[in-house]
Amino acid sequence: KKLNYDKKNFCLSCNSEDLYEIQKYRGSSNIFTNKRLLICNDCRLVFIHPPPLRIDIENYNKNYFLNAHKYQIESFHIKIYNSALSKVRVNFVIENVPSIKKNHQVLEIGPGYGHFMKNWLEYFPNASYYIDETDEKVINLLKTNKSLLFSTKLNKKIIDLVIISHVLEHTIDPAAFLLSKTKFLKK
Repeated sequence: KKLNYDKKNFCLSCNSEDLYEIQKYRGSSNIFTNKRLLICNDCRLVFIHPPPLRIDIENYNKNYFLNAHKYQIESFHIKIYNSALSKVRVNFVIENVPSIKKNHQVLEIGPGYGHFMKNWLEYFPNASYYIDETDEKVINLLKTNKSLLFSTKLNKKIIDLVIISHVLEHTIDPAAFLLSKTKFLKK
């Protein structure tokens, strides 16, 4: 339904006021109580309104998989689904970014359990792969991959490609988030 506009109703990404309510937010965490899911008719971003406090969302994201999905280790069926989905996403990037070289540098924001990374590195084993993840337990699982690099090691504009999928909806200020996460991109 179209919203009755007031100064508080604007898109977090493009500042448009052309917003529609999709539904009441059904998340089980108390930081989402009395929230709504909105979609921007201009940029199509779906986001929670009103947004939770920054400190609350940061704490929530530190244990995202446990908070959002009530599990920490993926079940067999979820692993199969996520692996298949990541193969589709890898193929999409390969088909739509033809300039990718064999020895490029990738930064993935929010890799979760690393399905996309695994499939990407099967296609491009010489790529340098950096990650930026907030879920502390997932980070510990990913650290077992010795070839993986962490974004904290970045200090120059060396990144050829940034992968962000299903992440912006977990941020309070998507535009500022994107600027901060793409600062290491080559020109």
